[in-house]
Amino acid sequence: LSLIRHCASQDTDILQGIDTICNKLDDLKKGLEELKQEQQQGQEAIKQGQSGLQKGQEDIKQGQSGLQQGQEDIKQGQSGLQQGQEDIKQGQSGLQQGQEAIKQGQKEILKGIQDLHKPSPSSSADVDLYSIKLKEAITMQTDLLPRRIDQSRLPLKTDDIFTNLTVYQGKQKSLHEKAEKSQCARKTVTEITEIFVSGENEEENPKSILISGEPGIGKTLFSHKIVRDWSTDCISIPNIKFTYLITFRQLVMLGNKELTLRELLNRSPLLNERTMIDEKVMTHIAQHSDQLFIIFDGYDEYKDHNELLGDFEKQFENDTKTKMPVAALISKVIQRKILRDSVIIITSRPGEADELDKKLHFNRCVEITGFSEEQVLQYVEKYFNSKPEEVKKMAMEK
Repeated sequence: LSLIRHCASQDTDILQGIDTICNKLDDLKKGLEELKQEQQQGQEAIKQGQSGLQKGQEDIKQGQSGLQQGQEDIKQGQSGLQQGQEDIKQGQSGLQQGQEAIKQGQKEILKGIQDLHKPSPSSSADVDLYSIKLKEAITMQTDLLPRRIDQSRLPLKTDDIFTNLTVYQGKQKSLHEKAEKSQCARKTVTEITEIFVSGENEEENPKSILISGEPGIGKTLFSHKIVRDWSTDCISIPNIKFTYLITFRQLVMLGNKELTLRELLNRSPLLNERTMIDEKVMTHIAQHSDQLFIIFDGYDEYKDHNELLGDFEKQFENDTKTKMPVAALISKVIQRKILRDSVIIITSRPGEADELDKKLHFNRCVEITGFSEEQVLQYVEKYFNSKPEEVKKMAMEK
């Protein structure tokens, strides 16, 4: 019994040992499984690490390549910057040369303009010769009184008849103004030359002069006397080489005829075949209008004053060579659209003269008031110079 018990107790220990072994085996299996899983995970991690390492190496290579490319770009940029700086220097040098070339070009253009306006010796001589011929023609044409002035049957010489008129510098627009006008504003002109030169408070010689006077007072005679005295060098008009007399009576007869300025001036009644203006002289006059003097006599005889003072800017160019109606041509001359440096005289009756001055604002206004008592005696003495003494005595007594 004790042996059986002993054997039985031994079997129990064996069974427990077997159970323990079995449990250990299970634990070992689990451990092996876990080890396999960890090993597998480790291998995966290694693979991922290797892949990451490889990718990192690729990134490093790309970074190195990018760095190298960046360094190349920097080098190219530095080279481009250097090239740009060189281009800027060249550009600045080119700009400087261009500016010098522009300055030189401007000098050449200015010289060309000066040469253009500066007459050649031959053309200057031609112009001077024409001016001499013009004076000779005017002297001859004004030797005798115009028919409108000379009412006698005998031809009378201008120099024999004419005596200085009483001329006042300044103007009076109304009787009220006439009463209030001070003597300093109305200066008696003793020499015709005085109306062409600047006064005490004037900086420049007058370019536009309005001469007014009652009908028959002597405006036309005065106009002829001025051009005659210029042609015979009895008076000096500053810088003037060309003088032309145009009457508004002529212009009325022309109607709406279209003319160039040269054609208009050639209609001056004081010209002859030797003093017709050619293209060369007209070009000189257009370029040197300060040498030109024109008298327009009898403004009051031109009835359509509004047309004469109209605006023709859009219809016709301000050009001396452009052909246009007479009214447009005269308008451009007296309104200083062309020949702006020329000297212009217009004669008219007082009423029309005042209206004209309100629109054009003349530099100087002159009034012809007639002969003084002393001048009347001189006039009669000259007029009856060739008459019998009895007639002369009677005339002087009158």
